[in-house]
Amino acid sequence: MAQTLITFEDVALGMQYQEKLDAAGHASHWERGALPGNTTHAWQCVVIEADSHLKVLPQIVQQWRNRLPMPAIVACTENQVVAQRCHSLGVSVINSSMSGDVLVNIIARAYKFRCSSEMSVAMALAHLELKPAATFGDNALRIVAQLPSSDLQVVRAALQREANKYPSTTQHLQFLRHHRVLTVGDLEFLNHAEGHLSLKSLLSLGPIDVWRSARLLWGLVSVGAVALSEDPIALTPLSVNTAQLRRSLRTRRDRLARATYYDVLEVLPSAEDQEIEVAARQLAFLFHPDQFKSIDIADLAPVVEPIWTQVLKARKTLLDMVERRKYNDWLQQHLAELDTPWLAEGENPEIAKRAYSEGQSALMSGDVHRAVSLLAKAARCHPTHPIYETTLCWARYRSRASEPGVVTKERELAEQSLLGRRPFPQALMPTALLCLADGKPGLSQWYAQLALKIAPNYQQARLLLERINAG
Repeated sequence: MAQTLITFEDVALGMQYQEKLDAAGHASHWERGALPGNTTHAWQCVVIEADSHLKVLPQIVQQWRNRLPMPAIVACTENQVVAQRCHSLGVSVINSSMSGDVLVNIIARAYKFRCSSEMSVAMALAHLELKPAATFGDNALRIVAQLPSSDLQVVRAALQREANKYPSTTQHLQFLRHHRVLTVGDLEFLNHAEGHLSLKSLLSLGPIDVWRSARLLWGLVSVGAVALSEDPIALTPLSVNTAQLRRSLRTRRDRLARATYYDVLEVLPSAEDQEIEVAARQLAFLFHPDQFKSIDIADLAPVVEPIWTQVLKARKTLLDMVERRKYNDWLQQHLAELDTPWLAEGENPEIAKRAYSEGQSALMSGDVHRAVSLLAKAARCHPTHPIYETTLCWARYRSRASEPGVVTKERELAEQSLLGRRPFPQALMPTALLCLADGKPGLSQWYAQLALKIAPNYQQARLLLERINAG
């Protein structure tokens, strides 16, 4: 009986693959345009044509995975971009140049690992060959009970896809604790899942062995008792710090891929040596490699050294008058290719400074509407400057505090303007205040602490931290 269904619309292509598989001793059947709803046979594998279904590929893949028993899914394409799209969906890829034996091997592997493309209740039930129960709770209990029988290779493959994500426990864990399906060792291990360790780091911790840890995490993620996130969820000060540093690294890497040295240090071409040194020191509080020694930043670890090297090169070049002159000459030749507010010449930066100073005075005197106008002028005259952008966000919130959703919007804009940038203490404080106003004391504390590290005599930051710690 045929094990593999070939669903191509193209007759010649469908017959070609069927002949190859049959010649290699693998029973297959070609059915033109077959869809999950119009075939009743329990196929072990389904081969689809990816190119012609690219726009609806995720939906088609999911429809096949919803069948019971769940088949493996293999996609045919000659296009590398389409192949990458298939891999992101956990779908194996074949092409017409492969021999029958190679096709059979890929199909066999796809079948073995068909339940490793995602971690969900449906995938876990299929892998453990359990029939779905009537309730989520019953499914969760049966899956956890059967974890020792799960195939470690499949478990490892599923976890490997998410190795750089951050696990944290959810409220569903209480349900499992209540039904006593977890051992004392399991619960001690899960105490480490506070959001600041990546999955691959968590697996190496005790007290249970790594294989039990792997099975346990696979099962708990599948039933929703452990959640995985791209960045740590803000559960503890350590997870907040890890998340903030990851976001800063990622944004700075993307923003400064082709930056000038003035962009790197966020100083104007007229900056003197002292300002350059201050800029480098401030950047060190976020981007020096020592900041990451005890922090699990997972896949972003390789980014740290190049980012800091870029800061050191910028500092060295701009402090050396001869090198700086040569660099400025090079910039003049390439000015048309560059788009950076930090190369702004003329009166705009000075206008921005004056508008900011007047806006601060207006804010302190309670004239928030005038403050918004002046700070907006500062931000226009020197776009992307973190001090002007964040203070403008704080002023706009103050002027419209009673409107629903304003504080969240302004807090998000302030945080976005700081990501990957030089941590000016005067920009960190408005952001800390917005975080506190938006009910995020952990984030507020992080910004205020960073401001106080950079400027130990910053009284406003000290007072805010005292207020947060007092509850």
